[in-house]
Amino acid sequence: MDFAFVGSEPEWRLWEPWFSPASPHRVVVVLRDPPHAGPTYGPPSVRTVTYFEDLLAAPGVQAFFLGGPVAERARRLRLAVQTGTRCVCLLPIGRRALAYHELATIADEAGTVLVPVIAARLHPAWRAFLAELPALGTPRRVRVERTGDGPVGPELVAGPYAEAVDLLRAVVGPISDITAAGDVARGRLIVQHGTRAGGSAEILLETASEGRVPDADSAAGAFAQPTQTGRWSVRVEAEHGTARLEFPDGLLGIGLVTMPGSDGAATKQIAAPPGGASLDELLEPPRADDRVPRWEDAVEAGELADCALESIERRRTVDVVAEDRGELARFKGTMTSCGCALVWMSLLALIVAAAGHGLGVPGVAWLLRGSIVLMVLFLLLQALRWVVPSGR
Repeated sequence: MDFAFVGSEPEWRLWEPWFSPASPHRVVVVLRDPPHAGPTYGPPSVRTVTYFEDLLAAPGVQAFFLGGPVAERARRLRLAVQTGTRCVCLLPIGRRALAYHELATIADEAGTVLVPVIAARLHPAWRAFLAELPALGTPRRVRVERTGDGPVGPELVAGPYAEAVDLLRAVVGPISDITAAGDVARGRLIVQHGTRAGGSAEILLETASEGRVPDADSAAGAFAQPTQTGRWSVRVEAEHGTARLEFPDGLLGIGLVTMPGSDGAATKQIAAPPGGASLDELLEPPRADDRVPRWEDAVEAGELADCALESIERRRTVDVVAEDRGELARFKGTMTSCGCALVWMSLLALIVAAAGHGLGVPGVAWLLRGSIVLMVLFLLLQALRWVVPSGR
């Protein structure tokens, strides 16, 4: 498949094996991003464009591989998705989960395949680790760590944390509450997670000083170290022993799986899949039992990142509440807002009418009639719950 590549030079160096000569996929056009900075990169003799609009109009493009500045990703994805061309996207696409929901709606309307790159999901070491965990019994303590170069501030939560919490969910199941602490401005974040199964579930992120990016909205943010780099580890303490998974060279490098045994702990070294194999998996049609990441996984990780950011800002535990994001949910939210506005308007009209009548102000009777009309409208809105069938 012929791809258009959008990203920084570090991102190209990281994902270049996916487009190696041995891969069935190739890059036919590259966006030089940002136009005023950075070297030219990409395959030899590949076409290079300066503006994203030129990339959209490039002939022969069958899919987009979108990275680059986080501040630009959501806007560019909206434009790319509307063309109906497949889109493979690096995470995060923004600081808030709202962008993920908007893109899901646009992709559904345009009939576009939108796929997030959650690198650990595609690694054979991660799948081998998950396959052996049930033999250890119920997890009692789970800890996911990442250290190394990367972003700071809100981008630390939107990027590395979202990637880490996706791994955590696969081990502990649904998350019920989040308590986040640390100094994200200096690249340190500790997040405790409540789960339905109980036990301890923790994520620790530390960004090295030399890799910090002060503002991902700046041009320099385009050349930050990708989230998938750094040293990653997952430690699971369960009823019958402790298991550990390490990615010493990032999520696209080798994986070290350490499992307990009768003769002591044994470590297996598992190589990353060959170039292009992971991209093949991402482009396959989804299956019910598939562990390949889909856009719904990116949405959920983005929502949990929102909760972690809210916990940091408010300095308290935030409950994770599952909400329906469909058309019916949006309709109910709109009706609730309208109903509240009508109630407040009617109360205000009653107060003004009562005060005007007491002061002998003429012509305030129309306010009383207006408040009655508003209350009738409010009652009619409440009746819509019986007009609109549930689940539609």
